[in-house]
Amino acid sequence: MIGGLAVRALVVLAIVAAGFAGGWAVNGWRLGAQIAVLEVNLGANARCSAAVDEANAAMAELENASRKRQEAAAEALKKAEAEAARHRKRAADALRGKPVAPGKECEAIADEILDYKRSRK
Repeated sequence: MIGGLAVRALVVLAIVAAGFAGGWAVNGWRLGAQIAVLEVNLGANARCSAAVDEANAAMAELENASRKRQEAAAEALKKAEAEAARHRKRAADALRGKPVAPGKECEAIADEILDYKRSRK
């Protein structure tokens, strides 16, 4: 009886050991598959990271170019405002100018044209 009990215990122990070994093997395969997927994802993440860095660098270049254009536009606007003020003053002076003597209109226009040409050089 004790011999039969020992055999039964050994059989149960062998079944438990086989189940444990089978579970261990299946778990190893599952973990191996997960590692393979993670390795693939790691490569994809590296490529995505490089693409994101590239996009960030391109955006920084665009922002820098936009800032430079904005600064140039502001400077051009200042220059244009100064020139427009000068032209407005010349126009106002021409309108407020002394009247031209009758018969001297052509000479006055020619003088204004010459003054304008000299001021444009």
